[in-house]
Amino acid sequence: MAKKNVINKCCENCGCLDKSRSEKKTIGERESLFYGCSNGPGGCSLAFSLDGKCDGCCGRWEATQEEKAKNKSMAKELGGQIKESFERWRYISIHGASDPAWEDGCNMNLVRNHILYGKRQCEALLLLEDYPEEYFLETPPEVNDKYMARVEEIRERSKKSLEAYKADSDYRFILQAVNRLTKQQNEQTHASAFLRYVSGLEDSIQNDKLVEMRRHENPDRYLDGFRECRKRIEEILGKSEPEPVLPMGQLSLFDLYGLT
Repeated sequence: MAKKNVINKCCENCGCLDKSRSEKKTIGERESLFYGCSNGPGGCSLAFSLDGKCDGCCGRWEATQEEKAKNKSMAKELGGQIKESFERWRYISIHGASDPAWEDGCNMNLVRNHILYGKRQCEALLLLEDYPEEYFLETPPEVNDKYMARVEEIRERSKKSLEAYKADSDYRFILQAVNRLTKQQNEQTHASAFLRYVSGLEDSIQNDKLVEMRRHENPDRYLDGFRECRKRIEEILGKSEPEPVLPMGQLSLFDLYGLT
């Protein structure tokens, strides 16, 4: 975020600093100067050197009233950032996020923190009368980290993806060819890794791991991967006649002896 009139956040230029109150203290072998602070722990600033320098900041820094008056033009930008976070929070609550590792609740709470941070920036940089209207919107509640949107939809789509994988001829080819590959060839083609996508999804469905299941809502990416993996296997195996790709499920004599 651009801060046009504030170069460095530190106790030295903080609007909460009260230099009318000061006290010298010796900490270890160093003598330091402490001023009053309306936001600091115990009403005290961080340590200053005796020549009045301080590079630290307690995290509750605020611009001086004069600086806040100069920052009026920042209100629109700050309000826009808060509004964007509100919209993102609402979107995740309904449609979910696309995070491959974390539940929607975690992402909603993260965005909520962005909203709180944006409001804190308004308090630190602007006069009250210049706060954007978005500042006064009610902050969304904190939600359970494990919350997931579209639960039933994710379950249904992941099951359909698993069916598509198991019916795919390229996947079945990899399944039957993998044992013909050396360890090095397996690593080159990533054959076992592609098979684990399917077994992993099956495990996720059985154990209702929604985040993992969500990765498979669109099976096209994985089906494309199966196709590319098969090409690499065929290139490595060369002209050797591959074993026939048998259909999944119960086999008939016609399937076993190639009479179809």
